[in-house]
Formats: sequence, C-alpha cells, structure tokens
Amino acid sequence: MILTLISHVKQRIEGTINSYVRKAALLAAAAVFLLFACAFVLVAGYYALTDLAGFSPLEAAGIVGGGLLALGLLVLAALPLADRTGRKETSALAAPAEVARIVDKGASAATRQVGPLPLVMIALAAGFLVARR
Repeated sequence: MILTLISHVKQRIEGTINSYVRKAALLAAAAVFLLFACAFVLVAGYYALTDLAGFSPLEAAGIVGGGLLALGLLVLAALPLADRTGRKETSALAAPAEVARIVDKGASAATRQVGPLPLVMIALAAGFLVARR
C-alpha cells in the first residue's frame, strides 16, 4: 500500500515537472519571437518617423526612446496590481492538508496491520529504489 502510494506520488511529481518544463520551453520560444517582433516594430517606427513624417534621425530616435520609456513606466506601474491578484489562492492551501490527512489514515492503518518495524524497512527499501532510478 505504501509502495503504491509512493509510486503514485512519484508519477504525479514527474508529470508535473515535465509539464512545467514544456511550458517553460514554450514561454522561452515565445519570448524570443516577441523580442524579435519588438525590434522590427522599433526599426519600422524609426523609418516611418524619418521618411513619412519628415523627422530628422535624431528626433525619430528620441520619439522612439520616449515611447519605450513611457511603456516601461506603465509596466512598472502595473506590477503592484499583478502582485495583488496572485495572493488570492486560498483554496490551494486546503489540498495539502487533505492529502496529509489521507496519508496519515493510511499509514496508521498499515501500522496497525503490519507493525512499525516492517514499515520502516519497506520505506527504507523504497527510498533506495527511488534514489537509484
């Protein structure tokens, strides 16, 4: 019973890690594409200001830099708002307590049936097997 529980927990942890790795790789690829897109937009804006609007190259660079500064300040102003929304995860705190209660029930039932010493030996063997893989 304990070995099955350990195996199930190990599979869930590996699945979660794999999904996080996949999401991180996709986010990194998206970030690279977004950076290239931003660079092209900046270059296009510069050329549009110099050729179409008739600004000098120095004025066009100043306008593009000012726009980037304003955008950066807006993002910095929005950070406290984004931080407040991340703190509302109270329902996720109840899940570990439920899991701990279920594991405690199973462990106490196994201790009554088998005894504490064989369970310690099984846990030790399971730890060595998990560590070797």
